Amino acid sequence: MHNFKHKIFKVCQELGDDFVCMRALLYPEINRLSDQCKSAQFDRRLIEISENTEIDSFSKRVLPSDPVTDSLSIELTPTKDVAAKRCWIKPAKFTMHYVAWQHSSELVRAWVPTLDLSIVKQGKVDAKFVGQIRSEIRSCLLRTQQLVELRKLVYLQNSGPFSIVESSYEVSLPSARDVAKEEPAENEKRELPEVASRLDKVNRASRKSKKSKRGAQTIPAFHIDDQIRQLAARLAEPDRQSVLLVGPSGVGKSKTVQALARRKRGFGFGPFEFWETSGSRIVAGMSGFGQWQDRCQKITEELKQRDGILHVGNLLELLETGKSSNQVQSIASWMQTQVQRGNLQIIAECTPEQLVIAETRDPQLLESLTVLRIDRPDSNLQKNIFGSVLDHLLENLPDSDSSDPAVTADPQAVDSVYWLHQRYATYSANPGRPIQFLQRLVEDAWHEVESSGDANRKVVLDAEFVARAFSARTGLPFFLLSRNEPLDLSATEDWFRQRVLGQPVPVQTVTNLIATIKSALSPPGKPIASLMFIGPTGVGKTEMAKSLAEFMFGSQQRLLRFDMSEFSDPVSVQRLIGGTGEKEGILTGKVKQHPFSVVLFDEFEKAHPAFFDLLLQVLGEGRLTDGQGRTTDFSTTIIVITSNLGAEQFKPVSFGFAGAENDADTKGQRYEDHFVTEVRNKLRPELFNRLDRIVPFRPLQMETVEQIVGREIEKLKKREGIWYRPVTLDVQPEVIQWLARSSMDLRYGARPIQRLIHDRLTVPLSESLANFTHEQSVAVAVTCDETDSARKIRIEAKGVEEGAAEIRSSRLLIDEIQQVRRRAQKLRDGDVMVGLRNEMFRLVQANQRDHRKFNKLLKKKHHDDSYLNSLQAAIREREPEIESHRFYIDMAASIFDRCSDFEEQMLLKYFAKQDVATGQARAEKNDLDAEVSEAIFKNFLFHSGAANRASVFIWSRHEDIRQQMVRAYIDFATSRNLRVTCYAVLRYDSSVEASRKQGTLGGVPDEDGDTEIVADLYRQPTNNPFSVSHAAPLGYALEFNGPAAFPMFGHEACRHQFREEKLRDALVEVTGEKVTRHQLSDLVTTLGPFDELSIKQRVYDFSRKVAVDAAFGHLRDVDFSSISKLVVGCVEKALEKHLDKFME
Repeated sequence: MHNFKHKIFKVCQELGDDFVCMRALLYPEINRLSDQCKSAQFDRRLIEISENTEIDSFSKRVLPSDPVTDSLSIELTPTKDVAAKRCWIKPAKFTMHYVAWQHSSELVRAWVPTLDLSIVKQGKVDAKFVGQIRSEIRSCLLRTQQLVELRKLVYLQNSGPFSIVESSYEVSLPSARDVAKEEPAENEKRELPEVASRLDKVNRASRKSKKSKRGAQTIPAFHIDDQIRQLAARLAEPDRQSVLLVGPSGVGKSKTVQALARRKRGFGFGPFEFWETSGSRIVAGMSGFGQWQDRCQKITEELKQRDGILHVGNLLELLETGKSSNQVQSIASWMQTQVQRGNLQIIAECTPEQLVIAETRDPQLLESLTVLRIDRPDSNLQKNIFGSVLDHLLENLPDSDSSDPAVTADPQAVDSVYWLHQRYATYSANPGRPIQFLQRLVEDAWHEVESSGDANRKVVLDAEFVARAFSARTGLPFFLLSRNEPLDLSATEDWFRQRVLGQPVPVQTVTNLIATIKSALSPPGKPIASLMFIGPTGVGKTEMAKSLAEFMFGSQQRLLRFDMSEFSDPVSVQRLIGGTGEKEGILTGKVKQHPFSVVLFDEFEKAHPAFFDLLLQVLGEGRLTDGQGRTTDFSTTIIVITSNLGAEQFKPVSFGFAGAENDADTKGQRYEDHFVTEVRNKLRPELFNRLDRIVPFRPLQMETVEQIVGREIEKLKKREGIWYRPVTLDVQPEVIQWLARSSMDLRYGARPIQRLIHDRLTVPLSESLANFTHEQSVAVAVTCDETDSARKIRIEAKGVEEGAAEIRSSRLLIDEIQQVRRRAQKLRDGDVMVGLRNEMFRLVQANQRDHRKFNKLLKKKHHDDSYLNSLQAAIREREPEIESHRFYIDMAASIFDRCSDFEEQMLLKYFAKQDVATGQARAEKNDLDAEVSEAIFKNFLFHSGAANRASVFIWSRHEDIRQQMVRAYIDFATSRNLRVTCYAVLRYDSSVEASRKQGTLGGVPDEDGDTEIVADLYRQPTNNPFSVSHAAPLGYALEFNGPAAFPMFGHEACRHQFREEKLRDALVEVTGEKVTRHQLSDLVTTLGPFDELSIKQRVYDFSRKVAVDAAFGHLRDVDFSSISKLVVGCVEKALEKHLDKFME
């Protein structure tokens, strides 16, 4: 490698708000947005790109001459389509900046950064070349459709001028010999770069392959210097020893190798290359016999040429990779020969459990490797590692230089992370998994700061924050993890009692178990609890397991259920842990995927006795080793075993309802003794003694069965066919009693209940409801037929007219409420509000950046006071805008929340068959609707900019139409607090010119211009705009001034047709300019006959009471009593639709 200086020209362009865009000439793959025209990261990236450029292509990145900056003026005219829309009429001049340089003796090149446009031409930089640049810019704008809107061109002009900064960097490039060494010979392919990655260039490779992300930075290894020195010492031995790293998962074996590769020069490995691969990468694409062996041979030769050390990953994987039905050799056994001969130096790793398996399969392989054990760090070292990692993560946050950072850490956070993982996440790899947790913890805290939009938002990583994050990721309840949150045992017992009926003893047992876990008195190194639920079928054993999963881990989906009747032979039992060389075991795989869960072994007595040996490992040590040698931790699971042992020997005559001579407690105790004895006789003593609790479930009493029937009927009422229809289902108590007695069977428990309800109630009920429409009100009465000897259920369904009108009215009101909520949702989530949030985020980021600058400069002994004052001024200037943005954002969120709450309340009342359409509900809906409309209008005013003037010209052949439209527009403008100026439009009369100029007729002063004056304007009083006495007016002109005046009236520019007994029409023109004589003369000259004008129109059909607008469609609910009221109503409706479109 040779070092030489490389000159790079950086282009820095100001974008406003103190932002600078940095780019480098001939480096199109990189640009950066910063607050200053220098960045160490940008410079490092330039060097990296230069060094990774092919030597043959590097000359393309060298400028033969110094570039110069210049600008040119270009006049752009709108296209015909744009001019026809009257949104851009006159040509506009724009300034474009460019960079030019002499590319060679014959070619000159220019680059326009704003358009990313390059121009190459023969010759030199002269006037002819500038003209070609101007022509190419115009063609580029046409090609990219940027001449369609004027605002796009204005956006291009927002960027300021740019400057060129020349920088020199020392770049290392390979020599011709190095290139020849790297490049394979002709028709020869290098295998090593295809199947392996350079560890000593991991930073460069990661930058090329991964997107930059704040929370995804590589965390350096802390406190592993001893392991690195030991590994370096073994690798540096004269006989090129290969090393096997042995240690628990997550202890830092791979980190040790990576750290040595990055720090290789400090340990004497400067000329060596560190590579990383795996067995799967080596055999990828190798389908033919002997192919992967050839690849391994080439890799070995290439590594020997490069002085390379290969990190091969997991040793057990290498022992299996490469084998097939016709191939007994694995990659590990192939490498063994090369390692023993000294041709190949590798670093492998495995866990202590995998080491035992490897010794059994290939003892000679281990003899060729030097074993280096990496033990799990002790508690103090783990806490030191966690503290260093947390400090590193906080230091890499954007505001780490601030004297008052947004995210800080409490000293208890590290202790809390350590305790939670030691107590509840022993399955995880230490310290690897806690470090990943800390990384996500800091990410969440910073995301909370950014999403708040508050520059003063502070987040403290304390024990409570850690506990909440751990709860969110594991599913464990927060009160179980927090030491400051008490546990209400009575509420916990009630929670289980409502879900598992008629089983007080199991409920009490589970509640005591949870109290033990909360108090941290349960023994470590074992499952959280191991319970055996015994009793006949259908008494609530599985329901209790589901409830336990929901309470402990947040969802019934955390129940991992295994039906042990499927594992009645040794082969099926082996599937639970997976065989040698097979895929992952069913049990071990699910527990690894869901370490926090309830594992249910249902009817375990049906399993093969080999299963009991596996169960001994799980209950005793809380762990299980699968067929691949990988250990699965069960210490974060709850083991539940259900059994029906003794159910066949159980005699109902002595228990349940028949034994009336004994009280319930005596019968229950005899029942429990019977089933516990059966379990004790079945299980081996070592297995029986490892169970924490034997929980007997008693037979169901009649009262319990009736409660279950009532609960099932309540579930039936909440099904879609009843809950979402106006159906009233009245089930008499005797029906519940009859269903309970008919389904009661001590052998089956509560299982027949659902089947009986389906046959006797659900099916007949569905047949009765099928005779009614979905909108009909139906009253269903369910009674017992006393005349029938079998006491069958009678179902009577009748259509109810009474209350149907109220139901329809309630539905209509709910539809209106939902419409209001949708408008509020558009206000909160529409593009306008998203843009506002983005703008506020940008302003907040700018203030935070300036705060960091200010605090950093303030710490220096010598600083520029004027610059500090300018930073403070910029911060103060942004704060009112931030508060304004936050006001509108919070207003939209608050209104949406209230609309959603109101909608939810009304829906709950409606589905509960309560009256919704009350006067109070309608009034509240109207208030919310008005509030939403007002909020939308406020946002509209906020975003409408400077369009605060609207000039409306009204023409018609019918004076009454003209006058009523003038009156309507004045009334609407007055209601919106706009200032109104009214003019009558008359034919121009030179005889009154002197009087007009003196102001006696209230005319508009003359203005300069070449347009011939064909019409004149005379100002009229707003309260009496039709007081023209000396001439018949041609029309009227209204000038409105006030917030958002033009957007309010812009949609009125069309032909208005009034279809009464005869057709009458009017023409309205709207502009955003001030009313002048020349403007009026232009309009009068271009109007011509109404019938020849092909413009959009609005039709008022008095016979059908319908108003249809070409832009907004039907304008409903308007008053047709008079033309003026009709026009005002249509203006209101059109504005409302315009605002809705605006919010979308």
